[in-house]
Amino acid sequence: MKYLLLTIYLSVATIANAQSFSEIISLVLQNNTALKAARSEAAAQKEMGQVGLTLADPEVEVGYLFGSPRKDVNDRVDLSVTQQFDFATLSGNKRRVAEAEAVLFDRNIDETARQLRVETALLLTEVTYCNKVLAELQRRKVLEDSLLRVYQIRLDKGDATILDYNKAKLSVAQIDGQITRMQANRETKLASVLGLARVDSIVFNDTVYAAASIILPNDFEQWAQQNVSRAPLIRIEDQKITISKAQMELAKSETKPSFSVGYASELVKGENYRGVKVGVQVPLWANRNKIKAAQQAQIAAEERRMDMEQQIRNEYRQLFTQAKVQLRVAEEYKAMLKNIDNSAILDKALKAGQMPLTEYLLEKKYYYENYDLWLEAERDAMIALAGIAFGL
Repeated sequence: MKYLLLTIYLSVATIANAQSFSEIISLVLQNNTALKAARSEAAAQKEMGQVGLTLADPEVEVGYLFGSPRKDVNDRVDLSVTQQFDFATLSGNKRRVAEAEAVLFDRNIDETARQLRVETALLLTEVTYCNKVLAELQRRKVLEDSLLRVYQIRLDKGDATILDYNKAKLSVAQIDGQITRMQANRETKLASVLGLARVDSIVFNDTVYAAASIILPNDFEQWAQQNVSRAPLIRIEDQKITISKAQMELAKSETKPSFSVGYASELVKGENYRGVKVGVQVPLWANRNKIKAAQQAQIAAEERRMDMEQQIRNEYRQLFTQAKVQLRVAEEYKAMLKNIDNSAILDKALKAGQMPLTEYLLEKKYYYENYDLWLEAERDAMIALAGIAFGL
């Protein structure tokens, strides 16, 4: 009774401390140090993008010229203040490029977060599979332990042979080995989640897949047309096209002349000259071929966007097909298992002595193998669905 009460207490405590699928993903996005570093780097890049967006600094020149010969020529003081104006800055084209690049930094952060969501979702889907298998193995272990006790009693009474008892014992050992291996697999997956979340412990006991509620439409093309365009990688490529267009306008503005306005004075004893000076800088060679380079960059950005869309469409087509096929296979296994579940008949026949233990174990093994295939097909379908749901 004490053992039973302790088991119930530990089970209730574990359930109370358990975390949900969405809570763990939020924990990863909140604590992951790689994502934090990417955000800090993006913030630094945004600040760097603000450098050079203003007009050039004013230029001040002061000169003191000594007259020679000293008796006949007076000393002269020259003063010049000049401010340069360029069309690229005045038109706001530089700032528009910087703003577009800042948006790209945010889109890259979104993509990093998406990758973390997908990785965590797939790991938790695997853990859910392990939880589900372990629950089934524990159910089988209860039955096998019960069978072993029955044959222990029969052996003691002389109603069973040592061979039958050893078969029952071997069946229990086989279940124990499966439980140990599945627990190790579960702990490995959870350790990966812990590494992503940067925490010491996570309690996740779900046996219902988070992606189980997702219903895929029959027409992939219609679904892709509505969803692929909002994928983070596509949005990144769209923003690169926006940047290339802004850089095109910047290149055009940099081919236009810049000018400068300033104040100049020459101060000589008895003769002072003051006035305004204006200068023009014509970009004959410095910005040569910039427009052509910007045009090629824009074409390349548009082609990369088309290629990325095709890659993502193909990736989701594979996931879509995998999910559809595995869901159908899982449903077929589920229906078959429901029709061939003859556990009650087998147990009754074994107790009545109408079938040997070897045949009983073989029938059970056949049923368990098909049950495991159903669990695997369901897992594969849920992995594909999780990739679709958390990949967009």
